[in-house]
Amino acid sequence: MCRVMTSNALRLKEFIDTIDDFHLIQPEPCPYVNHIGALFTDAILQAGVNYRQVVWPRVSYVLENFPYADTVHSFAEVLDHYGVANILRWHNREKTRRMQELICFCIENNIDTADELTEFMKSDINVEELKTIHGIGDKTCDYMKRLLGFDTVAVDRHIRAFIESADIMCRNYYDIKEVVEFAADFMDCARRELDYSIWTYMSQKERKAYQLTFDF
Repeated sequence: MCRVMTSNALRLKEFIDTIDDFHLIQPEPCPYVNHIGALFTDAILQAGVNYRQVVWPRVSYVLENFPYADTVHSFAEVLDHYGVANILRWHNREKTRRMQELICFCIENNIDTADELTEFMKSDINVEELKTIHGIGDKTCDYMKRLLGFDTVAVDRHIRAFIESADIMCRNYYDIKEVVEFAADFMDCARRELDYSIWTYMSQKERKAYQLTFDF
């Protein structure tokens, strides 16, 4: 770890220590870790939208109505039969295309089950190949890893805003990710635990600010 990264990670830890209502929260294991249909629905739709209001209802819909769509091939059959937009209840062409390309990518790489996807994602080279799909980048790959149980950080707008609040300057996605990961190491907690704790703290703060604005 370089000196600057060490300094920033320690600074983040010290910043967290000053926040009275910040608490470390151990995330529950993903309840649909072995269900490809739900995993892919979550991973593809999560970017740039409200998770509780937009993503979770659609993930639940897939789980409840297509419990057998737990492999890539079975989920592909469901999408072909009913239509991607109808299954996702989403008519944005970009994300429906992204889902179709993800399915094709998995079939081409002999990935059918969640266990096979987990093994595939353990290789950095494989992850780089996955990112050749337009619209699937660093955050989506790290987010998918988190769903699969990897101890990693997926940098979203909440984490970026939190880092800015701590007056820590980071150049790019990887800098932010490393700062949070190393801060978790200094705090002796899992990296995904700090990720989830920051996300929870910032999302709650955002909801309170929205409610205050609405009340006025």
